[in-house]
Amino acid sequence: MSRRAIKPIFLFSLPRSGSTLLQRLLNASDEIATVSEPWILLPLMYAGKTEGIYSEYHCRLSAQALEDFIRILPNGMDDYQRAIRALVIDLYGKAAPASRFFLDKTPRYSVIAPEVAELFPDARYIFLWRNPLAVVASCLDTWWGGKWSVGSYKIDLFKGLERMLAAQQLLGEQALSLRFEDLLKKPEDELGRIGNYLGLKDTIGVSLERGSGLSGRMGDPTGIRNYSSVSEEPLEKWKATLANPLRKAWCRNYLGWIGRDRLRQMGYDMTGLLEDIEALPLSMSNLLSDLYRMPSSAFKGALDFYPLKHKFRAWREGRKVYANR
Repeated sequence: MSRRAIKPIFLFSLPRSGSTLLQRLLNASDEIATVSEPWILLPLMYAGKTEGIYSEYHCRLSAQALEDFIRILPNGMDDYQRAIRALVIDLYGKAAPASRFFLDKTPRYSVIAPEVAELFPDARYIFLWRNPLAVVASCLDTWWGGKWSVGSYKIDLFKGLERMLAAQQLLGEQALSLRFEDLLKKPEDELGRIGNYLGLKDTIGVSLERGSGLSGRMGDPTGIRNYSSVSEEPLEKWKATLANPLRKAWCRNYLGWIGRDRLRQMGYDMTGLLEDIEALPLSMSNLLSDLYRMPSSAFKGALDFYPLKHKFRAWREGRKVYANR
């Protein structure tokens, strides 16, 4: 097959949303080629940005110089975007010379999702959503041993989420949206939806054997190594991680920031998620560590625990705490 015939599939998701599992399943199709995470579009798309990029050269001056250069092109930004699109499509084709599709699964693409949608109007787009509380818990468990470190994922949990939702609205019916929970509960149905959306000739099987050999150093180590079959096991894990009072308060605030409408767009119900939080059994796990790691603003809604926070700070500083409190 000619390299010009390659068509990109962009799988948009936040980290720890099950994208590696879905990638492994899709990799079983002879029509779809992929590597763990290309990241190829991030430097290309950020070349013209003046914020959110750091380099040894002056990135803001570089963006201004690029803007000046684009102005002298016969068709301006259209010429520049056409060249970038041709470059990327050519590289996808060389990476997958015998396939119809190249699947680019790079979770950090969430922050450039609208720009990608504009740059590749003929591509296929899959939005994979997961309960946002489960995403938070999985990030903590996978990379921080359960310790509070949400600040490390602020870009993904906030900006990335906003940009993904904006891209989904921009693409409308051109994109396919699914939930990680549905993929685990009824994989055949969800893979059938994807197959119909892509127009695949063969049915995508529920097999992870071929996908286990994804090349590249990036990607989710849990999704690649720990699972040999599709299982509902991950669905309830988040509850144990977020069960202490401070984390429950933070989760309520986070859901409030997302809002009912945006949760509905993702396929989730605010009331149901809040009820799930309230139903969590009381846990003191990681509480002292969280008191130290969380900013005070994160305690809104957990005012009953402020005295404990003050005691802990006093203890840390070697001061005497009121004995009868």
